[in-house]
Amino acid sequence: MHKIAKQPFDWSQLLHNKSPLVELFLGGIKESYWSENQLVRTLLKLTNAASSKELQYILHQHLERTKIHITKLEQVFELLDEIIEARRSASIAGLSIEANEAIEYTDEGTATRDLAIILVCQKIEQCEIASYSGIIKLAVTLGREDVADKLAEIVDDEIACNELLLNQSEIIPMKSVEES
Repeated sequence: MHKIAKQPFDWSQLLHNKSPLVELFLGGIKESYWSENQLVRTLLKLTNAASSKELQYILHQHLERTKIHITKLEQVFELLDEIIEARRSASIAGLSIEANEAIEYTDEGTATRDLAIILVCQKIEQCEIASYSGIIKLAVTLGREDVADKLAEIVDDEIACNELLLNQSEIIPMKSVEES
């Protein structure tokens, strides 16, 4: 897990002044909250569409971790004394559409569909890792190491899931892909 170094900013003063940096930070958290909730629905669809039992298991585990991420983000709102609020993330909304297309444009029960699902899930993971990493840097800058540490736990999960997906994509035999 990442440990974050302390920075000397007065959070209450920044929050009171509604600094643009604070607004950017809070906006990122709100988008992450929306994204995780959207991903619960998307991961459920992808899990049901996957043909490989191993991939179904990985996606189901990630779905369960995503629900935990939602809880952690709710804890972040509490730490910041902010109302829980979601703001649509255009990037995750687009990737959710792409996930639906991965299912729609591939044949059921094929390795090709499983690989398409893995590819879109990896795009989602990379987007989440980048978003959370940026929010963590803002949290540190704003003197909210408590929030940075909580978000770092989520990033660690996202990185681990990305690794599982990468490993799974290497397991699917090429012969199965050619037969799809």
